[in-house]
Order: sequence, then structure tokens, then C-alpha cells
Amino acid sequence: MKRMNIRKKKGFPLSSKKFFISGICILFSFFFSYFSNNVTSIGSSLCLSHIPVFVGGFLCGYPFGFFIGFFSAVLSGIFFSIPWIPDIVSAAVELSSYGCMIGLMYHFLPKHLESIFTALIISMTTGKVLWGVSRLICSCFGFSSLTFHTFWDYTVLSCIPGILLTLFFVPFLILAIQQVRFMNHKR
Repeated sequence: MKRMNIRKKKGFPLSSKKFFISGICILFSFFFSYFSNNVTSIGSSLCLSHIPVFVGGFLCGYPFGFFIGFFSAVLSGIFFSIPWIPDIVSAAVELSSYGCMIGLMYHFLPKHLESIFTALIISMTTGKVLWGVSRLICSCFGFSSLTFHTFWDYTVLSCIPGILLTLFFVPFLILAIQQVRFMNHKR
């Protein structure tokens, strides 16, 4: 008869790590949102609260990335008194699509620097388009109307520093995390 060798695994299970990382990403997104609201001259154009959502989507995958983005937007909206409709709804749609798309794209693409940039660009484009769609749907119900100028100003012109910061900072942060073997390459 064979003896069974039962050993306890060291460390936390994978899902516990993902919950912990998700909580940390939501906390950082909340902190960066607080910073952005208090430093009005440059804070809102840097889009700092988006960076933890992207990192959470990379590290935890698309389901956790979706919830990181959603809860980040809703919690910052509740605590910083942003009007519920259409601002929080649009922000929740945008940030949750960021986390979900970045997790999906990174899951299916090879794990190289070029793939990280590709995943970031696709998820940012998807998030901005879905922000516009959600804002358009809200305007159909009598909330503030969406014009092409408003869409272009929010999605491109006012966010150029944030887009550049995200494209510079997030890929190298992900590569650094991969180098210390903090995250698994397989999901």
C-alpha cells in the first residue's frame, strides 16, 4: 500500500492573493483619486486613479480587474461627492472596462513588452469609447448631453498627460513585478 504524502502548501492560495492585490489596487486608486481631486491644476489630467486599475487587471486577470475598476469608481464617487448620474456611472463603466480588457488582452497575448503596450492601448481605447456610450445613454434619459467636442476633450485632449504616464509607467512596473516572480505567467 502506498503512503500518501500530504503536505500543506506554503503561502496563500492563488485566489486569496488576487483578493489581497485587488484590495490594494482599490486602495491605491482611491488614494490617487483623492490626490487628483485636491490638486486640480494637474491632478485630473494625470488620471492617476487609472494606473492601479490597469495593474490590478494585469496581476489578477479580467474578472478581478473588472471589479477593481468598478469599486474604485464607485467608492471614490461616494466619498468625494461626485454626482451619481452620469459621472459615477460613466467612470464605473470606463474603469471596469479598463480592468477587464487589460486582463483579457494580457491573458491571450504573449508576455512581452510589446504585448503590454498593445493591451494598454486597446483597453484605453475601449474604455474611452464605452465612457462615451454610457454618457450618451445617460443623455437619452435627460442628463447632461454628450457632444463630439465633450467626448474629444475628455477622451483625448485633457487626458494626454495621463495616457503618456500610463504608457510609460505601467509596462515597466509589470515587467519589474514579473522579474521578481511575484505573479504567475499562467492563469
